[in-house]
Amino acid sequence: MSASPFLAGSFFDPRAVGLTPGAALYSYAAGTLTPLATFTGPDGLSANTNPVICNQYGQADVFLGAAPYKFRLYNALIGLGGALIDEWDNVASAGQILTDLANSTDATKGADLVGYDPTVTYATPNRLGVWLNVLCARSPAEIAAGVTPTVWQRDEGDVRRYGSVGDGATNDQPAFAAAWSVVKIGGGTLFIPPRTHLLNSQWVCDIDLSLPHNYQITGYGATLLAGAAVTGHAIQVTGSFNNHGLKIEGLQFNHRGNGTVNGAIQALGTNYLRVVKCSVELHSNKATYGAIELGPTTPGNNDTNAFWTLIDGFTTRKRSGADGGVGVFSPCGVRIRGTANSTKIINSSFSSVTDAVRMQTDGIGIALNNAIRIFGNDFEGVTNAVTVLTNGAVGASTPVGLKIHLNRVEDVVTFFNITGAATTDPGNPPDLRDNYLTVGSVTNYMLNPNNQIVFSDESSFFGVGARNVIGGPSDYELIMDGSGHNLILNNFSGNSTWDAAHLVLGTYHIWVDTGSGKLYIKNGPPGSATDGTVVGTQT
Repeated sequence: MSASPFLAGSFFDPRAVGLTPGAALYSYAAGTLTPLATFTGPDGLSANTNPVICNQYGQADVFLGAAPYKFRLYNALIGLGGALIDEWDNVASAGQILTDLANSTDATKGADLVGYDPTVTYATPNRLGVWLNVLCARSPAEIAAGVTPTVWQRDEGDVRRYGSVGDGATNDQPAFAAAWSVVKIGGGTLFIPPRTHLLNSQWVCDIDLSLPHNYQITGYGATLLAGAAVTGHAIQVTGSFNNHGLKIEGLQFNHRGNGTVNGAIQALGTNYLRVVKCSVELHSNKATYGAIELGPTTPGNNDTNAFWTLIDGFTTRKRSGADGGVGVFSPCGVRIRGTANSTKIINSSFSSVTDAVRMQTDGIGIALNNAIRIFGNDFEGVTNAVTVLTNGAVGASTPVGLKIHLNRVEDVVTFFNITGAATTDPGNPPDLRDNYLTVGSVTNYMLNPNNQIVFSDESSFFGVGARNVIGGPSDYELIMDGSGHNLILNNFSGNSTWDAAHLVLGTYHIWVDTGSGKLYIKNGPPGSATDGTVVGTQT
């Protein structure tokens, strides 16, 4: 037996008009008329007769083997003049049959009566009523994982097959854990239906290093609600196998009323994790909240970090109102700890969080990530769009090859914030270009108190009166003028002054005394407008 489905239940509804007992179901290899046996039970040990003869109520139980089937249903044995009622070919999954039945509109086929209504008088007196129940046999992966389904009507990997209720009140975590233990053995898709699923403990998706498979968790329309007992992230993904990974797609996370949960998805030591079109509504008031967190399996060991992560179409926002979280609450959209190299964050939206994207050490190792790409995202109503935080490890460095391009930024305090005793790689500093900063809604283009090297090739104007603002004790602006050749550096008065906007080359300070038009230079910080050597005058 393989992970193939079986049909079970009554092919005929005894309430139907013109019911014919003794109907015959013939089974063949798909696309042929070569007989292929079905079985009497889910273990496939005992073959049915072929054809299977329905009882006096028009019912029959049929379990499928490994190969795809063709089925033909007759109102009696062919040798007794039975007429063909319906046919299905290439039956390879329970979902396939359900779809076929749900979409069928041919009034001459009994199989259309999956939704049979006994109060309706049907136009065809001899029509056979069909009440078809589609189930899936216990698969080898389920046997290997020691999992026995509880709802046989669902395909392998569907959390409902293992007892998920999806009412927002029943703990579905055991069903989710059972579904993952099955899927991880053979790869494939774990399906979460569009309902609200309560998780009262963390759902761990551990990837077995000995099983080279790709995995997918699909849940468009499904909401995961973390219960009060969840103290970590709702989902924790661990491990990987070379180029194989996990795709989490279409899930919504809602942590209403949970002040202990750390976040939605945590990836430790993963390769090729893809989080696509997922969303998080932040209700937790936990200060360390990070909707998505990438980190090492073993802090300080860079070989155990998460690599090659894609976050695409992700949205997160802090909930407003009374249930939006109170107290010390500084949520983060995506937290990248350690050397989570080659992470790509694209097409995503961040709102009402403290740090939309935060890069930091793992607290032990000093290295930060390299080749992080942040492209085409929306940052709105956040304190910091991108933060590089190097506190927590002595000698930590800023990311190498950080690219921040083509993002939209609105109602943001600081677009790019470097904090901590960091050092940048002069050969490959952070690179900011082609970002759209909405006029008047960004306080600081950059906060860089430790004078890190940053490459910025932004346009000078994003609208009337816009400027690239670099924050600090005395705000000033750094602008490339319309010609693209002249770099303008001044404070908001438009002046270059000894105590605000002026040029520093190594230990030398250069400024203009606007009163006299004299250009001064001094080795060391000046103490007044004239505390230096005059190198030229222009009146």
